[in-house]
Amino acid sequence: MNWKHVALVVTLGIGLTAPRTFAASPADDFTVLTSCYFRFLLTEQVSAQAALLLKQIPDSLGDEVKASTDAWYERQIESLRADLEKGLGDKAEDRFSSYVSEFTMAEKNVNTKPLAQWSQWLQLKPVPTDYPGFRKAVMESLIATPMADASRFLSEVQTWAGLRAKDKDVPPLALWLDRAGDSKTAAATPAKPKTAAQKLAEAEADTPAMPEVSGESAPNPLETFAAKRKEKRDKALADAEAGMQQVAAERQAAEEEYAAKKLAAAQADAENMKQHAEKLAATEKDALEQRKNSWGNRLKSIVGATVSAATGAFAGGIGARAGEEAVNAVFNDHDHR
Repeated sequence: MNWKHVALVVTLGIGLTAPRTFAASPADDFTVLTSCYFRFLLTEQVSAQAALLLKQIPDSLGDEVKASTDAWYERQIESLRADLEKGLGDKAEDRFSSYVSEFTMAEKNVNTKPLAQWSQWLQLKPVPTDYPGFRKAVMESLIATPMADASRFLSEVQTWAGLRAKDKDVPPLALWLDRAGDSKTAAATPAKPKTAAQKLAEAEADTPAMPEVSGESAPNPLETFAAKRKEKRDKALADAEAGMQQVAAERQAAEEEYAAKKLAAAQADAENMKQHAEKLAATEKDALEQRKNSWGNRLKSIVGATVSAATGAFAGGIGARAGEEAVNAVFNDHDHR
């Protein structure tokens, strides 16, 4: 029997999920699903908190805050989707929807029986005896890093908004957030433009090959005249082409030199703004840390609340509705906020 093709019905302790062929153990699948679900709740809550923050800052700062928050949100959703598809394959959408539906229903019904099995799969110690304890344990272990990153993001945005409201010379939010140099993709260093001399050297026409002269017999005068005439025409044509290539090369070299100067000026300006942001951030170090802790406690409080208190606020509902909303947000709907 080929066990790789046996469809298994898997119980997560909260009901039956859709049949699938395991590429990993039930514990591994449950870990992926739980991690992604709680990261989804966290991502949704950061978006909700940023929306509240928008109401507390000047309207002139709103576009930057919204753009940076949207970009952050999309990165989290893309990461969730990639992890689900990597861990669960082509059944990712169905499995995630089923998991969210079953988890929210079990929590709503206060069904604590599966907590021991879940805790074993997630290696949670001590074993939680209720859902608030389970949520807290997941946040402090399974998604501790995303929790810290989310808190830092909100802290950075809030700090920037406070500084920018008082001083318009504060760098843009995107640069402020990227000042630590921890962006995922570094800007590629542009190739140095070729000099005008190099361009002109490349544009020079090759020296035409001299016609071979046979020594066996004297050339016919008419043929010699025709050959010389053709040679002059060919040389004139080659000179004209070389002239056009030279003009084009000079023009391209000038354009590239201008573009290089503009790029160098922009890079210098960005570097100056980055240094300015770093100095401002250094003076706000304590405030940033305090705000990060404050946001962390707030996020833990909301994401750690029971489904009846937390889900209705930002995740769409309970049971099948919650599963559908989660799948739409992660796999389908990118404009739901």
